[in-house]
Amino acid sequence: MIYLLLIILVVNGFYGLYTNIEGGFCDLEAKGDEMQCVKTFYTMTSLANKHHKYGALQTQSYLNLVCVIIIIAVLQQMRRKQRETTRVVDEINLTPSDYTVEVKNFPSSTTDDEIDAFFEAILSKTGIKSVQRVV
Repeated sequence: MIYLLLIILVVNGFYGLYTNIEGGFCDLEAKGDEMQCVKTFYTMTSLANKHHKYGALQTQSYLNLVCVIIIIAVLQQMRRKQRETTRVVDEINLTPSDYTVEVKNFPSSTTDDEIDAFFEAILSKTGIKSVQRVV
């Protein structure tokens, strides 16, 4: 997950921080009844410091979109790797219970041979050759 934070920082964070500091809104002088911006670290690095620079805001929006697309791609790659790991672990840990079917409520007159024949007929279509009865 550290990759995602680094992606956000590299793609979006550095540009946003730089353009916020270079925004210059706090450098403008107050006119009339307007509130004057007090220059502090927080006001200089905030998004409000560049609210009058539409080009920088638009570029920031595009970078946000690029960042989201990159994060989606990274998450899909992580998902693909997780599925592959799950498949490999499942193959390593196969047990008879992975292939067990429990069948209940047959009529009492049904014989074991009839049950075996029924399942062998169905399973022969899937390539399974025999049915074993485990009680």
